[in-house]
Amino acid sequence: MNTMANIAIDVQNVSKVYPLYRKHRDRMLEAIHPLRKKYHQDYYALDDVSFVAKKGEAIGIIGQNGSGKSTLLKLITGVLTPTSGKISVNGRISSLLELGTGFNPEMTGIENVFFYGTINALRREEIQKRLDDILAFADIGEFVYQPVKTYSSGMFVRLAFACAIHIDPDILIVDEALSVGDQLFQAKCMRAMEQLRAKHTTLLLVSHDQNLISRFCDQALYLKQGKTLVFGRAPKVAEQYWNETLLGENARSDSKDVENLKSAGHDRSNSHDLSLKVEILKGEVLDELGQPVSTVDFDQKVVFRIYVRINEEVSRLNISFNLYNSYQSVLLAGYTFHIAESFEKTYRKGEVFYVDFGLNTPLKAGRYSISACANTFTVIRDGLRLATRDASFFDWINDLFTIHVNPRNSAPLVSELELPFSVRFTSMEPA
Repeated sequence: MNTMANIAIDVQNVSKVYPLYRKHRDRMLEAIHPLRKKYHQDYYALDDVSFVAKKGEAIGIIGQNGSGKSTLLKLITGVLTPTSGKISVNGRISSLLELGTGFNPEMTGIENVFFYGTINALRREEIQKRLDDILAFADIGEFVYQPVKTYSSGMFVRLAFACAIHIDPDILIVDEALSVGDQLFQAKCMRAMEQLRAKHTTLLLVSHDQNLISRFCDQALYLKQGKTLVFGRAPKVAEQYWNETLLGENARSDSKDVENLKSAGHDRSNSHDLSLKVEILKGEVLDELGQPVSTVDFDQKVVFRIYVRINEEVSRLNISFNLYNSYQSVLLAGYTFHIAESFEKTYRKGEVFYVDFGLNTPLKAGRYSISACANTFTVIRDGLRLATRDASFFDWINDLFTIHVNPRNSAPLVSELELPFSVRFTSMEPA
């Protein structure tokens, strides 16, 4: 049972309501009306939201734009006050909300370091002791002597994050601010947050990256239109968000469906809910000649091959993969459910086959890992909209295989985000 001494943040039945007026004059009419006639409609930015963050926990907050994520963080940090409900915070908060919060744009970077520390109750001598570490982490060079208003968004977030983690916070809140930084700096920030977790710092992290939430956070809060859709173990909540948002699904959020969502980012050996009616045997990367490889050159095309065995008769089988970069961000998701002849087929016990996902565009230089999943669901088409019901996961293996791509300076840069792929099924003799 949670005790107050073990709780960092306690949000109980919190709502934030804004009045919406159709006309400018309606605000004045409402203020002067003798019978207090209502001329506005209530807009619930947050509607009866509750959750508890224990000390040392990492809590992910996910949801589409306009779901109330930023409003919730502003309420927790005291920027806004709730219309109803109660928020209790136990400890010093350091936060990165919108770019610009807590900094004076007319001051230089160094001046803002002292300004930020002062408003967070640090004495000047304490800030001075940490100044070298802050500037080293930010790594913006001579720009620390220039006004912040001249900074790019990336430079700004470097300095802001460096300040936020060096004031010894009990609670660190990050609202998508890291998305404007380059990948090396994002990785640096993730390592810093891991170090804070080791010191028992509580983290609140807003991100649209379901893999980041799944791997880094203990619990996750999924907000939808200002309401709590689900609060629970981060991998399951993140997977539900991925299903409903990234795949255009409209999965039910009742307890049965939540239990069917399997833990993204966890090895099979740690997942007790997988039925293994369909089993992923192994995976490998093939080069352009069809040979297994672990390293390819920058401009080579590759095939991800996933071997599958059917242990019990199934239909509506989907085989998918996630491609992660070295910072554990999802770059690409591939799947087979859109291929009617494979999805609608009935697979017999003992069948063995492999699925080739051929990437038609080369990868950038770097290290990548691939996870694979076998699952089933019912597809419902409503015009152009695609939805699924009754999802069930058979097998899921994280880090099934890896690939290292060598740099090639003469090759053109290629986008990491949208890599078209082809799919091919090949049957084998039963194992």
